[in-house]
Amino acid sequence: MKLAHFSWLLCLVLCLAGCVCERAGTTQTGEPGPDDKLVSRIQNRDVKWDGTYVGLQPTIYGASRELLARSPDKVVPLLTQALYDRRRYIAAHVLLTKMIGGGEQASPESWNGLHISLLPDGSVRVAQGEQAFLVRQWADFLNKHDARGKASN
Repeated sequence: MKLAHFSWLLCLVLCLAGCVCERAGTTQTGEPGPDDKLVSRIQNRDVKWDGTYVGLQPTIYGASRELLARSPDKVVPLLTQALYDRRRYIAAHVLLTKMIGGGEQASPESWNGLHISLLPDGSVRVAQGEQAFLVRQWADFLNKHDARGKASN
């Protein structure tokens, strides 16, 4: 009888460990999973900005573009962590907006809360404090919505 309980408990622990690894984006061996590896490759330079009559519009390239086909349930937690990385937060913000919403309000100076300036040479200047603002914006949004952008009850 003790052996049966132990076997059942062991199966439960292994199942839970697999679920935790899957949610964290890692494999059961603790290695980063494919989604985690892909999110680690995104860069702010994956996003190119154009000024249009309706405002700023991003075009997504590189690893960021590959992420658009992934399940939001798996990559949204990884993208919210990428908001804390100064080399990836703009790409993470654009991907989160494209994948789960939060509005795509565009103006000549901002896109869904991100304030940037397009310079004559085609480069982009990001306003001071934007990274911290976007971290708060997405934390607020995800406190009220699930990983697919649907309002939580």
